[in-house]
Amino acid sequence: MNLSAILGGACCAAPRGPAESEDPVSPKDGGGGGGGGGFSIFGEDKDVAKVKREVAFVEAWLEKRQVGDIEGATRDCTQDISIESPGSTPVVGLDIVKDKIFGKAAPKPMLILQPVQAKSGAPGVYWRMAVFEFSKGKHTKVRRTWHLAYEGGAPKIQRIVLEKMPERVIA
Repeated sequence: MNLSAILGGACCAAPRGPAESEDPVSPKDGGGGGGGGGFSIFGEDKDVAKVKREVAFVEAWLEKRQVGDIEGATRDCTQDISIESPGSTPVVGLDIVKDKIFGKAAPKPMLILQPVQAKSGAPGVYWRMAVFEFSKGKHTKVRRTWHLAYEGGAPKIQRIVLEKMPERVIA
């Protein structure tokens, strides 16, 4: 018996059309029919594809913040964005956030403990845990959460919450 007979013609080189419940895959939009997103030979659940696109969006936004791309980071946020951090009054509104927060590049983490990932049971909410050195020898673990909203079919950051975990001094 040959491999083709075993697989019933399901070889990965064989073209695969969309199932009745799937959107057709278009090379122009990167797959999935919804614009952007990845292509999988075996298909991909639309929710999984959306999470992947949104994780990539947050990671791209982080890169913009770390290199000091003020305009790029600003374009990826809603007009009513709010940023909350411990011991501070929330900063609300895109113009104020741009002036007070985006005016300088974000610090790069020393170590990423948990990469950007979806928050379980909360669609459109993503988080990451990282360690930063804010002063010599003082390492701070920070959990940052992003809440996304859609404007014109594109994801935007609507709310950012920073949680500072206990600090420890490394001698």
